[in-house]
Amino acid sequence: MSSKNNKTETRKIQFSGNSSFTTTLPKQWVEQNNLKAGEEITLFYNIDNEIVITPNNQTINTTKEIKIDISKDEYDTILRKIVSLYVTGYNLIKINNKSNRLTSEDRKSVKNIVRNNLVGTEIVNDSTEEITIQVLLSFPELTIKNALRRMYIIAHSMHKDAVSAIHEVDKDVATGVINSDSEVDRFSLYIIRLLKIAVKTPNMLTKIGLDNITDCLGYRLIVKSVERVADHATKIAQTVLQIENKIDKDIVNKLEELSIFSLEVFEESSKALFKEDYTTSNQIVEKAKSIEKREKNLTNLLKNKKDVKEQNSINLIIEHIRRTAEYSSDIAEIILNMTAEKFLDKTN
Repeated sequence: MSSKNNKTETRKIQFSGNSSFTTTLPKQWVEQNNLKAGEEITLFYNIDNEIVITPNNQTINTTKEIKIDISKDEYDTILRKIVSLYVTGYNLIKINNKSNRLTSEDRKSVKNIVRNNLVGTEIVNDSTEEITIQVLLSFPELTIKNALRRMYIIAHSMHKDAVSAIHEVDKDVATGVINSDSEVDRFSLYIIRLLKIAVKTPNMLTKIGLDNITDCLGYRLIVKSVERVADHATKIAQTVLQIENKIDKDIVNKLEELSIFSLEVFEESSKALFKEDYTTSNQIVEKAKSIEKREKNLTNLLKNKKDVKEQNSINLIIEHIRRTAEYSSDIAEIILNMTAEKFLDKTN
């Protein structure tokens, strides 16, 4: 066990009674964590069979506060500062401009960042001297799995709507899909925040809906893949905005068939994840491979197309639909890695 200054200390194991072994804890560590004799601590076993000791008196709601200066910062810089502090676990972020008062544009920028990027946050103080962002959402209200379910639902809906917009070249629907992408990004940042907290404070795992600290990396990769599915739906919608005339009905129907298959694989990856289903995940990986054959059949229909611009648009849409199936396969492979040990224990 290391203290805050990263010094390594050695402790001897003592035999106690007929069946127990004991050791002592460093006094400095006990005092730093406000522990007293008789209080409980929690032992976590990680993947290397090492033990991590955490005090039970740690709580998720402990205020973690920071102040930042945004003088001379552009909007994108302010965005990166606030988002990085949010995902790191700060729940009280105070913003000021040391060289001047906060302008109306400064305040508007911060409010836009909170509204468009951060789940569970509100502006609790807004003046020319300081703006305070506070994270108000308690973790049991929205666990990692629940937030990820919402990401799945939104990404699925975005893809479906983007493809349906192709029929009538519906630019309103396409624009709605593009606007929905920020909602997926919001939940992505929220989940990253929870995962970072879980890695730093293992006894918070159950409160945010996880059982094993080793799953944090897997969930981080899955979140990224779901986010990429939403990005490809956005790109389909952006392509629709560039289409000038209606596409041949037979081609559109074939695109929709390819999309239905791709979304089917995506939905199955969701079910496999939340059921921790090793067998289904393996089937998903194999199933997703057939998207290449389906794609080839569709691209063969485009060879006689004289309108090069339209042909390019359709090829782009096909690629984005295929990528959705491929990211679903990536998710399934991550689930295989996360559930392999449990599955093998059951079968052996």
